[in-house]
Order: sequence, then structure tokens, then C-alpha cells
Amino acid sequence: MAGAGVAGLTAAWALASRRVGVTLVEQRPVVGGWASGYGCKAGTECTLCAVCLASASLRRLNPPGRVLLQVDTSVIGIEGEAGRFTVRLRRGDRGVDTERCTGCGLCAQVCPTGAIRQPHPQAMPLAYAIDRERCLRAGGEACERCREACPFDAIQLDVEEREESVRAGVVIMATGFTPFEASRRGQFGYGRLPGVITTMDLEQGLWEQGSRYLEQVAPGCRRVAFVHCVGSRDTAIGRGWCSQVCCPTALRLAARLVREIPGLEVSLFYMDLQRCAPGIAALYGELPEAVKLVRGTPAWVQSGPGGLVVTFEDLTTAARLQEAFDVIVLAVGMDPPAAVSGLPVHVNGHAFLEDLPPGVVTAGACAGPLSIADAVADGLRAAGSALGVLAGQP
Repeated sequence: MAGAGVAGLTAAWALASRRVGVTLVEQRPVVGGWASGYGCKAGTECTLCAVCLASASLRRLNPPGRVLLQVDTSVIGIEGEAGRFTVRLRRGDRGVDTERCTGCGLCAQVCPTGAIRQPHPQAMPLAYAIDRERCLRAGGEACERCREACPFDAIQLDVEEREESVRAGVVIMATGFTPFEASRRGQFGYGRLPGVITTMDLEQGLWEQGSRYLEQVAPGCRRVAFVHCVGSRDTAIGRGWCSQVCCPTALRLAARLVREIPGLEVSLFYMDLQRCAPGIAALYGELPEAVKLVRGTPAWVQSGPGGLVVTFEDLTTAARLQEAFDVIVLAVGMDPPAAVSGLPVHVNGHAFLEDLPPGVVTAGACAGPLSIADAVADGLRAAGSALGVLAGQP
């Protein structure tokens, strides 16, 4: 199985519960996918953001002996047919044996450059990883302080990338999505103007620091704007599809920000709102007064004397206006995952996975944009499809 995000973890758990052996491959240092860096949006009542489902998928991952987890590993090719697949893998250079590492942190305490650290405190696996670019050895120095400090012989300074192959009766592709690169919409200033961030940045910042993150982005922040559909429903850049999750995400984040930061004002600029996600209709109907909805997509963002100046047309009044904000949050859409050798990658020209060979099953957002809750459901569907394939093998 390729991909250990919400859908992949759910499918792996479902198969392992049916006594099916699973090799779960994840190219990142930790499992959980993007959702592992999202925080709960609930106030006094649940907003059905489903982040808790992502956490649950991590907790129940490993029925004993049924799931072999390989992080820092990518699928680079798939050959064969249903019942007799050969999957080629490339194992990365993490620098730490995940089975030996206990997460004690002694290695990090002695590293002079901070090159060895945990991906995050709740990471799974808990093991540390070495950033080779920051390591003194990248500059030719013969430093081995981390290896000398480790009491479990977990440091692997001389291990290089390597390729290997595994056999499988069925392959589940759960490679997720790639967040749209917001700098491609240069008129909004991402990567160029301080204070312009994405919803992915905000999710991660809130997860790590809480509402203090906004103060770090723009000290004294009092006005925030969300710009919807950045990288979605935009045929000019080949992104004609709706990513489905952007509107619910922006609404939930806006409600959380004004709830936690007294005096904060938030404006949401949108074309139209997707209100079919669970809980969103109720949230939309009960938005705090500090959250203002503006129907109109901004033309551009510029730095001005009052902060970040948004130029837009309010479609309800047909007026061209400008407003200043301290922080601009771009609600970025979902792009397809990277291609894998040996698999066709096409769906209506959008490059999501579809029409795969018999025995190769998709799970989650690699086949098209999905919410966390829908990714969990799709993981269960994929597990059922995989069981059907295996049942048909001699």
C-alpha cells in the first residue's frame, strides 16, 4: 500500500483486521498525511471538521504482526498483474533506525547544528531524523556526536538511499494530494509579501502554536482576509475542478480565530460557498458578527500604508473597492499527487488517478479531492475492493 495518510491508514487497519498482511509505504518521515498537522476547529460544539478521525486512524494502525510500516520510502514502479505484482521501492536516507530509536532525544541534545530532531512531538513513528543539509558531515567534517550519544545504536550516518522490491497480490494507491502552490497566483503576493499565508500554513501554525501563530505572522493583527478558490475552479491555470474542502476549511478557521482572539475581524472573499459539507450549513447560519462574507474574488493584493491592501469587486453592489488587512489567508485547493511509473494518470485531463490496471485500487484524494471524513470512508471502500481482488486469486 502506497501512502499512510488518513485513507491509507484506514485501509491498512481494515485489511489487517481481516488478517491480511499489509506493507504500508510512506514517503514522508511520519504517517498521518496532511491531516496529522491539522487542529480541531470545535468551540462549545463540534463543527465536524473530522480531525479527530485522523487522530483515531493513527491510534488504531497496527494490529500485531499484520502491518509492516516503511517510512521515508517511495513507490517508484509497479509491474505485473493482479495476484502477482512487483512493487519497486526507494528507501530514503533518514539516518536513524526507526525500530531502534526510542525518541529519548539524547542525540538532539549533542548536535551542534540542530540537524537531528523529531518531525513533531506526536510523530509516528517517534524516531528522530537527520537533516543532511544541516549536518556538519555535509561540509566534510567527521562529526559523530549523535552516534556516540545514542545508547541504542540507532544512528545510521553512512546509510544511503537504496532500492528494493516487494511482492503483492493487490496494490492500494493512497498517495493523497499536493497542495496548490500559491505562488503561482502571483497577484496575491504569496512568498513575496509578509503576512500572506495559506490555509495549510494556518492549519499547521494553529496546530503547533495555537492562536499565538497569527501574532507571529503579523504582530498586533486585528484584520484577516480569507481568499477562496486559490488554485480551484480556475481554468486559466488548468485547475477547473472544485477542491470541495476549501470553503468549509475557511469557514471553520475563521470561526475559530474570532472565537479565540478578542477584537479580531475576518472577511471571507468568495465566488459562491459550498455548504453541503457536514455541519457547514449550521456554521454558515451562525457565523459570529466579526466574520463578514464578501461575494467577489480579489483581483490583487498590494502592500500599502494600512497593511495588505486587497482590491476587489463586491458582486452584490457591483462596486470596485479596496480594504486593508493585516493577514491574508489563501484557501488553496488540492492538486493531484506525483505520478508513479507503470500507472496511467489521467481523469478529465486533471491528472488524478483513474482507470488503473486490475488489482490496483485507489483510496482517498489521489483519485480526486475529498474531505477527511470522505477519505476515511474511501479507505474502507478500498479495503473492501482489495479483499475482493484477493478473493478472486487462485
